[in-house]
Amino acid sequence: MQIRGFERDPTLVTKHAVSQSAGVVDAYKHESPVVDTDVYMMWLRDLVASKGCMFATERISGDLLDREDELMQMFDAQIILNATGLGGYELAADKTVYPLRGALI
Repeated sequence: MQIRGFERDPTLVTKHAVSQSAGVVDAYKHESPVVDTDVYMMWLRDLVASKGCMFATERISGDLLDREDELMQMFDAQIILNATGLGGYELAADKTVYPLRGALI
């Protein structure tokens, strides 16, 4: 099966001048979409708002799981979407998060 935009080829190592001292013997490349994160996030926000989503902006401290029932009741919510980004370090006790690229809105 072919996957469009995907190529596996050991010659990519030399084609793209990968340092021979790295010991790389095989390589692949793939096409992936790139988006303007600020524009996309505004589009996404408008889309979910048009479907009836209500937004609340406030600080939540502590572990989200410990506060889940309280927050669901407070906002009369059926779900909680954790889109905290780096805030997940505290809110979800996720010590693996780190800044990479994108936007905070």
